[in-house]
Amino acid sequence: MLKINNLNKKFGNNEILKNINLEIKEGEFLTLVGESGSGKSTLLRIIAGLEEPSQGEILNLNNQDISKQNPRDRNFAMVFQSYALYPHLSVRENLAMPIKARAKFIHKLPLASFYIKSYKEFKTHLEEKIEQVATKLKITHLLDKKPKQLSGGQCQRVALGRAIIREPNIFLMDEPLSNLDAKLRIHTRAELSAMHRELNKTFIYVTHDQSEAMTMSDRIAFLVDGELLQVASPDEMYNNPNHLKVAQFIGTPTINTLCVELKSYGFALINKNLSKHKSLAIRAENCFIDPHSQIKAKIYNIENMGNEYLIYTKLLKNDNNFILSLNTQEGKKLQLDSVVGINFDYSKAFIFDEEGKRMDIKLYNLSFAA
Repeated sequence: MLKINNLNKKFGNNEILKNINLEIKEGEFLTLVGESGSGKSTLLRIIAGLEEPSQGEILNLNNQDISKQNPRDRNFAMVFQSYALYPHLSVRENLAMPIKARAKFIHKLPLASFYIKSYKEFKTHLEEKIEQVATKLKITHLLDKKPKQLSGGQCQRVALGRAIIREPNIFLMDEPLSNLDAKLRIHTRAELSAMHRELNKTFIYVTHDQSEAMTMSDRIAFLVDGELLQVASPDEMYNNPNHLKVAQFIGTPTINTLCVELKSYGFALINKNLSKHKSLAIRAENCFIDPHSQIKAKIYNIENMGNEYLIYTKLLKNDNNFILSLNTQEGKKLQLDSVVGINFDYSKAFIFDEEGKRMDIKLYNLSFAA
C-alpha cells in the first residue's frame, strides 16, 4: 500500500501538483491518466524518488514517510518510455545489471570468481534468475543479442524483465507502450495485464492513452492541470464521470457535448459560443435516428468500423458536432449530406454545471431555445 497525503509540487512559481491525496492499494493496477502537462509523470517521479515534493508526504505499508528517502531504498522498479537499456550490453547483461548493482562489494571486485568462495553461488543464482525471467517473458532466444538488434516490442520486454528481476514491491511505468505501433501496443497491454495478475504486485502506470487506462486498470486516477479530478474503476469513470473533463477524455468516440439552459419544462439547447452555460453530455452508443425528433442534423462523415457505423453530424440550429454509433443495418442506410432527426436515451445523459462539475439532476425534456 502507498498513501499520498496533501502532496504539492512547485517549480518556481509554477504549481505542477495541487494537494494530491491518493491511496494506492496493495497489488492493484492503478493508472495515472491525463493530457500532456497534467502532472501525471511528475507525480510518478516523486513516488520513485527522482523528484522531491514541495509539500506533503508519501506513506508506505508500515506508515513511514518515504518522500525524502533515497530512490534505491524504496525498492521500486521503473520502466521508462525510452526503455533505458544499455546499448553496449547484451540482453543477458542488461537483465543482470539490477542484481549486480545490489550485489555485495566483494562480488564486484576484479577476479572475484578466483578468490571469493561465495562468488560461484552468487553467479549461479544470477544465471537462474535471468533464465526464469527470460522464460517468463519469452525472450530466451534474445539473451545474447544487443538492444540495436531488437524490435520495439522486444526492447519493451527486456526493460520489463530488468524491473521484474529486482523483485520490487511496486512497479512504476512511464508510458512504456508509447513507442510501439498500434497493433503491437494492443498485444503488449494484454501481456502487461497478465503479468500483473501473475506477479500480484502493485503497478502504477502513466499514460495519456485512455484506451490503455480503460483496458488494464483496476482503478484510474484522472489528473487535469495538477489536480486529481476523479479516482475510480474504469467502469465507474465511464458510466459515472464526476466532471465534464473526465467524460470528454474517457471513451471513444469522444462523448457528445451540448450547451444547454435550464428551463421550467426541462432543458433547451443554446448557442455553443455563450460563455456561461450548463453542458449535456451523451455517449454515441446511446444515440439513435428519430425521424420525429425536433433535433435535426446534417451528416458530414460516415465511418464503417465493421461492427458499427460512426455517423458524424452537425446540428442545424447551433452547429454542434454530434456523433452516433449505430449498428451496421441502420448505418448502411444513411447517406452523406442528408438531414436526419436525432435523439438519445435521456436516462444515460449527464448534466454538468458552468464549471464542469456533475449535477445530480435528471433530463426529462429537451428543446431548442427560442
